[in-house]
Amino acid sequence: MKAKEYLKNIEKIDRLIMSKLQQKNDLRNMRITASYSDMPRGGGCTGDKVGGIVEKISELDEEIDKKVDELIALKLEATRMINKLDARENLLLDMRYMQGKEWAEIAEEFSYEERNIHRLHSNALSRLDEFIQKEKGLQ
Repeated sequence: MKAKEYLKNIEKIDRLIMSKLQQKNDLRNMRITASYSDMPRGGGCTGDKVGGIVEKISELDEEIDKKVDELIALKLEATRMINKLDARENLLLDMRYMQGKEWAEIAEEFSYEERNIHRLHSNALSRLDEFIQKEKGLQ
């Protein structure tokens, strides 16, 4: 796996977690609506609706916990690999992939033009590719 793909996995997992958190929030709102809308009508199956929603929320909690654990492990491993780079490359990759900053923001913090940030980024990824290949025993 190339360094860029490897680092992009952090963003993918983070987005997946955020999506699942939004789903969970939506289900909580549905649970509240279901319990209030069916409440005065005796004999309804409010408990079934709310129970099903609560069960789905619990399933989402488990999925979120697993993805958070996966994200933490990936970030720790990526940080360990990125730390092998020089300070400037390390900071750039950290800002881009760990913190999710945009190119313009990174360029401003570095006081570089954006094209120079892209060049530095490309060089950093090439060096990180070398470290990953060495670690995986491919070289």
